[in-house]
Amino acid sequence: MANQVAARLKGDDYQHLFSWGRALELLRPAREVAHVRVEDPLAWSVDDVTVTRTPGSGLADDFFQVKYHVDQRSAYSTDTMVEKNGRTSLLQKFWNTYRSLAVRRADKAVLHLVSNWSWDSRDPFGECISGEDGSIGDNFFAESERSAVGRVREKWARHLGVSGDDLVPFVRALRVRLGHGSAQDLRQQLADAMEFRGLAHDEEALIIATGIVRRWITTSIGPIDRATMDRVLAEHRLVLASGQPSSALVVMNTITSPFLGVAPDYLLDWCSLFEGSAGRRGHQLRDPDGWNTLLLPQLRKVEERIKTQTAARLIRLRGAARLAPWIALGNAFPEVGGYVLEVDQRGARWRTDATPSASFQLVETPAADQTPGGPSDVVAVGLSITDGVGNDVAAFLAANPIAGHVRVFAPRGGPSSSALGSAADASAFAQQAQRLVRDAVRTAGARRVLLFYCGPATGACFLGHWLNAVAGEIVIIEHQQPGYAPTFTFT
Repeated sequence: MANQVAARLKGDDYQHLFSWGRALELLRPAREVAHVRVEDPLAWSVDDVTVTRTPGSGLADDFFQVKYHVDQRSAYSTDTMVEKNGRTSLLQKFWNTYRSLAVRRADKAVLHLVSNWSWDSRDPFGECISGEDGSIGDNFFAESERSAVGRVREKWARHLGVSGDDLVPFVRALRVRLGHGSAQDLRQQLADAMEFRGLAHDEEALIIATGIVRRWITTSIGPIDRATMDRVLAEHRLVLASGQPSSALVVMNTITSPFLGVAPDYLLDWCSLFEGSAGRRGHQLRDPDGWNTLLLPQLRKVEERIKTQTAARLIRLRGAARLAPWIALGNAFPEVGGYVLEVDQRGARWRTDATPSASFQLVETPAADQTPGGPSDVVAVGLSITDGVGNDVAAFLAANPIAGHVRVFAPRGGPSSSALGSAADASAFAQQAQRLVRDAVRTAGARRVLLFYCGPATGACFLGHWLNAVAGEIVIIEHQQPGYAPTFTFT
C-alpha cells in the first residue's frame, strides 16, 4: 500500500510539473495562448491540462493526458491501448474525448498522450509514430488490411466500433508523445524554461511551482490567463529582480528536429526543404534559390517580430543545422542591432557578449599557388578554424572564376578541433574576422565577398552576428556534398 501511495504522489508531481510547463507558455506572446486549465472538466478524459489558443491565431488547442510510470518495466502497445481498465480502455477514452469535442467545437483540437514510457518496439504501430511531433503518419492509413500495420488499424476500428473513414480524423488528431523523459529530465527542462523567462529556477522554485498547480486543482481555479499567471508569480516571489534581460528562444532546424524540453518562442523548421533523410539532410535545398527567396525572408520576419512585439534583446539560439544557416541566423540578430546571442556549445552556453580572448589570434595563411582570374571587385575569403579551406577555395575558383582576389586566415596555432575553446575565443574570432574581411575588401577595392568558413556551428553564429559593415554584398559559400556552392547573400 505504501508503495502504491508513493507511486501516486510521484505521478501527481510529474503531472503538476508538466502542467506548469504549459502554464509558462502564457508568458510567451508567440505561443498565442489565451488560457490554460488543469483538470479541465470540459475536456472529457484527456483533461490533465488543456491549452486554449487566442482566437484567430490559426493554432489548434491542445489537450494533454499525462501518464507517469515509476519504472520502465513495460511499454505502450496496441494491447495496452485497448485493454479495459474498468469500463473503458485508454483508446476509448481518447475516442470519447474526440467525439465530445467534435460536437461542441467548430475548430480542430489536438489530443496528446504524454508518458515517460515508450512504445513497444515489437508493435508495428510504432513505425507510424513520428519522431518529430508524435503525429501518426500516412502509412497507418495506406498499408493494406493484411499488413501488420493494417491489422492494427482494423483492431482499433473494431475496438471503437467505427468505420475506417471515421477513424481517420480521430487518428489525425492524436499525438503520441512517449519516452518524454524522467522526472529529473522534466525538472531540468522546466528550470531552463523558468530561467529563460527571468524566473527563479532552483529546486525550491520547482517545489513552489508544484504546489501552485496542486492548489489550482484542489480549488478548481478554472481557466488561467496571463493576468492570473503574473499575479501568481508575483505572490510567490518567483520573478527575479529587475535587470534580468528579457529573452526569446529561437530554434532553427535543417538536419533533424531534436527533442527540446523547452518549447521555442519562434521555430524555423526547415528540414523538409532540404534533400536527404533525417540526420543527413541540411546541405542542399530542394529549391536552390530558396536560400534568399524563402529562408532569409523568414529569418528577417522572426527578427522583426521580436524587435517590434517584445523587449527581448537576449536571443537564445538552439537547433540542428549546417554552417550557412547558422551564419545567417547570427546575421539576422546583429551586434549593431543591440542583440546578445546565446548558443549551446556541447552543453555550455556561449554568449556573444563574452570578453574576447587575448590569446586567440587570426593570422593570414598562404593561399594556394594560383592566381584567380575572376572579377577584380570580388574577393574570396577563407576562414580555416577546424580545418584548412585554402585548397578548397582555390579548387572552387578554378572551376568557377568569379573572384579576382583570395585571402585565407586561420588561428595562429593552425586549424584544429579545439581552436575555439570558449565563448571568449569565439568572440575574439568573430570580431577579428570582421576586421580582416573588411580590410581585405578595402585592399582589393572589392564590392563583393565570397565567404568560406570551416569551423564549429557556434563560431558560425558568432561570425554572422559580427559580420556587418564589411562589403556591399557577402555570399556564403557552403560545402554541399559534393562540392561548394553559393547559399545566402547578405546586402
